[in-house]
Amino acid sequence: MNEANAPGKLTLPFADSGGKNIIPVASQIGVTPGAASFADGFPPLTMTPLAAGGTPPSGFDMNGILNMISSLSRWFSAGAGFPYDSTFANNPNVGGYPKGAKVLRMSGYGYWLNTVDGNTSNPDTGGAGWIGLNAGSLLNIQIFTANGIYTPTAGTESIIVEGVGAGGVGGGTNATLANQYAVSAGGCSGAHGVGRFTSGFSGGVAVTIGAPNLYAPGGATSLGTMFICPGGFGAGGNRAPTDAGTPLIYIPSSQYISLTGANLKANLGSSGSAGFFFGAQAIMSGAGGDSPFGPGGTSVGPVAAVGYNGNGFGSGGGGVAAGPSAAMKSGGNGAPGILIIYEYA
Repeated sequence: MNEANAPGKLTLPFADSGGKNIIPVASQIGVTPGAASFADGFPPLTMTPLAAGGTPPSGFDMNGILNMISSLSRWFSAGAGFPYDSTFANNPNVGGYPKGAKVLRMSGYGYWLNTVDGNTSNPDTGGAGWIGLNAGSLLNIQIFTANGIYTPTAGTESIIVEGVGAGGVGGGTNATLANQYAVSAGGCSGAHGVGRFTSGFSGGVAVTIGAPNLYAPGGATSLGTMFICPGGFGAGGNRAPTDAGTPLIYIPSSQYISLTGANLKANLGSSGSAGFFFGAQAIMSGAGGDSPFGPGGTSVGPVAAVGYNGNGFGSGGGGVAAGPSAAMKSGGNGAPGILIIYEYA
């Protein structure tokens, strides 16, 4: 058979508006003379000559039979299927689903494939002998850059969550005198993590996106309590200046990770780089820590009035540098966090 041999599709069941009987399963012999049933079909009485006491087949029975069959044909023509049916599977005339049978998932998204003959177990409740035909297919991607509620897309069986906490703020500098210099370090990036979850999210889960905090670690990005990425450490407050000729280095702290759940990949936040001064020709602030979503604020010399902000979600802000007789300067802001949820059937 070739593709070109495909028959036309039914758009209306036979006798849809016509008179018809509902055909019973049990034999009607001795109940209704000449009535059809699934047990007997048309009984012998309808095949007996009228002169010998026969009864003509009923047109209502014929319409009823063809209506049932063509209704199924129209359903299958539309590409539709049926979910698992315990009553059907345990009917003695059926004896369970055959190997190779497909039934709809109860959610209506995807199919179960039967791998054993005579299977009466329910796949939607973990019954044996079934495998998901579309298990693992990507359904949707939801991206959060602000606080909200995660509501799974219909049919989602598992999720992969990726997130990063907010970056730390770059250090600032206090005002300098005529013979003083000051430098500060860059802020750290937020911690980055990836995790896979198969439960705990069906009812909707709160999403918190970490925000930068002045002189403090950036805020944590989280999906409820199941996935938490702390923010990066800031480079601290304004750095005090030092007299010319005195080497000066400010080194930032590194960050930690705190994630819960199974199958997680956790990455430390990147440390901002140190700010240093080794004389008037060698003065530069520290850069912010990079995140997987972009670089931190870049290093600056004493000419810049403020530090550069982080350039990618979760990256740290850059520090500042100050030459003699400079006003107080502020470091760059860390970048806010982000949460990405990949939804799979």
